[in-house]
Amino acid sequence: MIVEAVEHVISPLDHFVTYCRSNGVPINELRLIRNVIAHTNRDAKTRYCVDVVRPKYGSDAYIRPGIYLLTQRFVRPPIEDIFSRSEILIRKLIKDS
Repeated sequence: MIVEAVEHVISPLDHFVTYCRSNGVPINELRLIRNVIAHTNRDAKTRYCVDVVRPKYGSDAYIRPGIYLLTQRFVRPPIEDIFSRSEILIRKLIKDS
């Protein structure tokens, strides 16, 4: 999504674009979690359940984002992964800028 949004503004060979392409899955996961929190429509919930919850839990049943983010079911709660990924993402995106 990010790459498509900037394709007419930033060169496809730019560091930002190449990094977004190579890290599309975690960036998209962050976007889907944000969308399900910000928008209370069926499409946001469905995308979140199918693309975020199902790969982790094996089911696409709706789990509220707060419960998902704070769950102790995994080695690290997803919120910790998101914080560490976000820090790395920001550092990498601004590199060479």
